[in-house]
Amino acid sequence: MHPTRARALLAPLAAAALLLAACSGPAPDDDAPSSGRAQESPAAPDKAADPDKGGSADVSADVSADVSAASSCIVGEWLTDPASIEAVTIASAGLIGTEMKVVVTGDSIVTFAADGTISTSYVDQVVEFTAAVEGQEMRGVTRANGLITGSYTATDTEITQFDLDTSGMTMQTEIYLDGELMDLPDSSQDLLAASEAEGTLTFTCSGNQMQTVPVVPGVDTSAYATVLHRL
Repeated sequence: MHPTRARALLAPLAAAALLLAACSGPAPDDDAPSSGRAQESPAAPDKAADPDKGGSADVSADVSADVSAASSCIVGEWLTDPASIEAVTIASAGLIGTEMKVVVTGDSIVTFAADGTISTSYVDQVVEFTAAVEGQEMRGVTRANGLITGSYTATDTEITQFDLDTSGMTMQTEIYLDGELMDLPDSSQDLLAASEAEGTLTFTCSGNQMQTVPVVPGVDTSAYATVLHRL
């Protein structure tokens, strides 16, 4: 297999593993708003007409309460389920027409703070896959350590991440073909840059479990669901 072909096969798998472990969805299409933020429901005005008094009534407290109730479940520390990362990585095989086995070790912990900041801490996380491609065995290994930080907004159904910073993150990717380490350009910086793209995810959250699915306009992303467990 030509090295360029091997790299082309590895890139989407490693990127999917990294981005989804980070609880970050793919960047929107060019047709989507450039900010990448979720389109929230129009904010209610601070003052609403009071039919009894013919004046205005302050409803800002009610609006704040509604927003807090909708998003409060996600606040806290969450451990990304390794099995869901494995499943998402395997799902990406549909893009390249090959079967694979994926094993994830180590931890990625996502923290949503009440002040609108988010961080993902990687602790010796390794995503390894093996696949038979064009009659040869390919094995890819991505190792991640460190911290991604940023900000988020949340509605009752969507989380949007922005201002993501991967400067505290280190990642190494290796690919082997029939057991031989291939001499390929290091794509780690490209993948880290991709992980800084703003992204929107739909979510469901109840008690100690949350599930997120990246939003890509016009694309069915249901196979890319990531499960997280509250710590």
